[in-house]
Amino acid sequence: MSAAVRWLAAAWNRAWFSPVPAQVVGLMRLLLGALLVVDHLWLWPQLDFLFARDGPVPPSAAAGDLPWPRLTWMDAVDGPVALRLVWAGGLLVYLLFALGLGGRLMALLALAFQASLYHRDPFYQHGGDRVLRLATLYMATVPCSAALSLDAWRRARRGLPAIATVPAIAHRLIQLQLITIYVHSGFVKARGFTWEQGTALYYALSNGQYARAPGLLEPLLRSDLFLAASRLATWLVLGWEAGFLLLIAWRRTRPLAMAVGVLMHLGIFLTLNVGSFSLVMLWCYLAWVDPARLDRLIGRWRARLPGSRPAVTGG
Repeated sequence: MSAAVRWLAAAWNRAWFSPVPAQVVGLMRLLLGALLVVDHLWLWPQLDFLFARDGPVPPSAAAGDLPWPRLTWMDAVDGPVALRLVWAGGLLVYLLFALGLGGRLMALLALAFQASLYHRDPFYQHGGDRVLRLATLYMATVPCSAALSLDAWRRARRGLPAIATVPAIAHRLIQLQLITIYVHSGFVKARGFTWEQGTALYYALSNGQYARAPGLLEPLLRSDLFLAASRLATWLVLGWEAGFLLLIAWRRTRPLAMAVGVLMHLGIFLTLNVGSFSLVMLWCYLAWVDPARLDRLIGRWRARLPGSRPAVTGG
């Protein structure tokens, strides 16, 4: 094997399998599980409308919209009682995933349940649901319950040492996903008239269907100053998305790239009703935070709790 091939192989292994603190992955799993639980609770008042066999979206309508194969067991669910039992089963899976019982198996079950809901009724879902499914898949690629979990607690009860690190696979996949979303979005938006003219943000905020508080936004939308500011913000977001790969790859500009993204998604969350999109996108930014620094922050919090144990490296 040549030196160049060995170097490439070593670089590949460092990128994908370098260790990251298990506590960081555990925190990400816990927060992602909380998002899944909240998103699932939102379905409860709408179960019959969204999933009943004789409701507005029968299985035949979903089958006609989705390419083969459809991966869902929801077609066989018949009646309000059965539908609510299935919903409760999904809630249990998401809770156990958040609490870290079962690790990869529970992550795969959570992914399977999300996919089944989507294939039963794809019409109610949005970009946030898609990112949630992908995030769950990425968590299933690593021992996501190695820390901050019931699995870790059971391991400690048996007198086994804690696991300190896991491979960086999930981090890299989330980072690549975020880059793909932003860069693709930036180049697609660049061909849009409202983005070119700088009016996209204004029209988004003035859309009463999505505005979180139309009464509060109305005075701003009539302001010439706000119109000018929204035009500048539109162009800033457009340039930031198209150049996100370069901005996030260079360490000197990475904090700026992350700050713009966090502020943008906080703004979307506060002003627009777009489901879980803003929150799950903010969750993705944890993959770009320095793992060692985040691990120290978690360690300081855990140090205040009784019964802390030293950790050892493992996978």
